[in-house]
Amino acid sequence: MRPTRNVPEGKLVPEVSIRTASTDESGLELKDHPEWKTKKSWLHWDLNPWIWTSGNEGNDYEWNDNFIQENNGSRNMGRPKLQGLLNLADNKLGDGGFSCIPGFPKVLREYCEKTRDSEYAKKQQQDKEYEFVPVPKSDPMQEQIQNVSLRAGSLLIWSSELPHCNYPNDTNKFRFTQYVKMFEAQETSRGLPSRRQTVTGLLQKNNVQTTELGEKLLGLRNWQ
Repeated sequence: MRPTRNVPEGKLVPEVSIRTASTDESGLELKDHPEWKTKKSWLHWDLNPWIWTSGNEGNDYEWNDNFIQENNGSRNMGRPKLQGLLNLADNKLGDGGFSCIPGFPKVLREYCEKTRDSEYAKKQQQDKEYEFVPVPKSDPMQEQIQNVSLRAGSLLIWSSELPHCNYPNDTNKFRFTQYVKMFEAQETSRGLPSRRQTVTGLLQKNNVQTTELGEKLLGLRNWQ
């Protein structure tokens, strides 16, 4: 997420010998870019909560070169469905970041039962939208959203049952994150040997050392 305040422009301000409120240390003009901001709130699920809680409809995992492709709308098989992000730089509250409704997965089923017959929920179920469902703007949970700041190196993991989004950057610093997706270990899949060979090659190329836990998470070692 790009900075949106006091962004250095590629233009030197004439006769600037010291930094002013409108220039940086090198004399570059500073400018605000509110048009670069993301939406203030776009709470959503990366699944359809009403379908997810009522059966096992959804998409099967798709494979590409022995790796699972992005697939938010997977079917509910009774196992946790997790998402995450790795923070690559310190992220203060003003820098933009992750937003969510804390604790919502605990009441997801109750929420779906109460709202299942609403016009909005009926449409989402009829459309079979498995991968991205916005929280209605009129839903009271919109008032309970909380922003989360993280230090560099923090790994944030959340259930896909959690309504979440990101919020705008309002500072002169970048927000850097790497999103991650996890799925159940595929210890007997046809492509496992090839996938392990590919991952091992990447680790060796980048001189990355792994722990036993790391090898399990990367699929190089069986969990059993």
